[in-house]
This record gives sequence, structure tokens and C-alpha cells, in this order.
Amino acid sequence: MIFRGQTVRASADVQIELEDGSYFALSKGAAVTYSDCLKEDEEAPPLGSKHRVALLLGKIWVKIAKPLVIEIQTERTGIAPRGTVFSVEYDPKTQTTVVEVEKGLVEVRNLLGTLQTLVVEAGQMAIQTGHQPPRLKK
Repeated sequence: MIFRGQTVRASADVQIELEDGSYFALSKGAAVTYSDCLKEDEEAPPLGSKHRVALLLGKIWVKIAKPLVIEIQTERTGIAPRGTVFSVEYDPKTQTTVVEVEKGLVEVRNLLGTLQTLVVEAGQMAIQTGHQPPRLKK
């Protein structure tokens, strides 16, 4: 079980499965912090509860099995999936976030500068760097 505020650093590729069949897979070297998960004395939240994962470094793949409110954030980008399979990669040195959608839709928005939200569809890739708004990667 992973608790609120806990930071996980993957020393190898690792998969974290949720009760509903959704999962996160972290690449070796990735680091994430869970900011809205279970407290030690809490039971599993009902489906639709909000979870937030901060990707500090590396790559995360996410598969959402059922409707679930979740947000993935990097230092500069917020990613809100809409029933989907997608990956997010973040490089803090270049301040670059890359989002690739395999299935469904993902909303990508920059958190600094002039805010803009981009809807990324299956088969598309978005990139967001520094204070710039996200854009589709060709």
C-alpha cells in the first residue's frame, strides 16, 4: 500500500495495481509522490475519489480500467486522463513533459505562464516545456 505524501523511486521497472484493475507502471529511475492517497487508518476510497500523482523524474504509464478521477502532475504540467491508456515522461533538466496517448483522451495543461489546455487523442503525442503552453508533437 502507498500512503499520502510517500515518494517512490523505482530501482527497476515496477507496476502498481489499484483495486479496480487500473495501474501505474514506472520505468527504472522514475520518481513519483502520491499526494492524495490513503491515510494509514483509511479504507480504500470509493471509485471516483481523486488521486494525485506527482511525477518528479522519468516515465509513468497509466491504464484506467473504470471511471476514476486522477491527475498526474510534473513540475510544470497537469495531465487529466479521461478513461484511457497513456504515458507521461518528465525531464527536470530540460523542464520538458511528453504525453503519449494510446487509448482515449487526455487533457494536458501548463501550470505556469499563460495557461492553456490541450486535448490529446489516441495516437497523438503532446509536449510542454518550461512556461510554454502544451502543443501536439509531430
